[in-house]
Amino acid sequence: MDVKQSIKPHGAVKGSTAALVGICVGHSRSGDKGAVGLSGASEWHYNKTIAELLNSELKKRNIRSLVFSRYEGKGYGSAMAWIATQLNMFKVDFAVELHFNSSDNPVSNGYEFLYWSKSRRSKQICELFQGSFRKKFPDLKDRGIKGLTKESRGALFTSLTSMPTAILEPFFGSNRRETEFFSKNIGELVDAYADAIELCVVSL
Repeated sequence: MDVKQSIKPHGAVKGSTAALVGICVGHSRSGDKGAVGLSGASEWHYNKTIAELLNSELKKRNIRSLVFSRYEGKGYGSAMAWIATQLNMFKVDFAVELHFNSSDNPVSNGYEFLYWSKSRRSKQICELFQGSFRKKFPDLKDRGIKGLTKESRGALFTSLTSMPTAILEPFFGSNRRETEFFSKNIGELVDAYADAIELCVVSL
């Protein structure tokens, strides 16, 4: 069930002072579903499922998390300002936004993780996700971690918040092999994310 995030995000464990992780679903504003993969699933639909599964896995590991799957705001800028306000209001310690890549070139492939170029801790988060993916998916292409600037597409999620953040791009939805792999192995993707988040909680 979707929850109106400005009222009550779901997934948090009450009464704890442990780290709180924000799990944000990219393209969550009204009318924006993101790219559509070869499986027929949009970024939003695919990653909403991933977010719920990840939230459950983190709960098993005693890691507090909140899922944000509906952003308010009519445009990109206002939606990013809204989610930044929500993350700040709920005192999230760090946050990730779930996406997948897409390209006109059907052979484009691999994973990459994006961060605000001026944030050392955000870069560290991306390095931990990169390490988790290298270990979990050794046969997939590592496209590296990339620092974003104000001119970069999609940079506002990483630049407007007061806490470290990362944008996660685990595969190309336009690549048939990767789409099929991550459609059949959702559990492995969730585990790779959870492993990285667990390291972030310890390291940050």
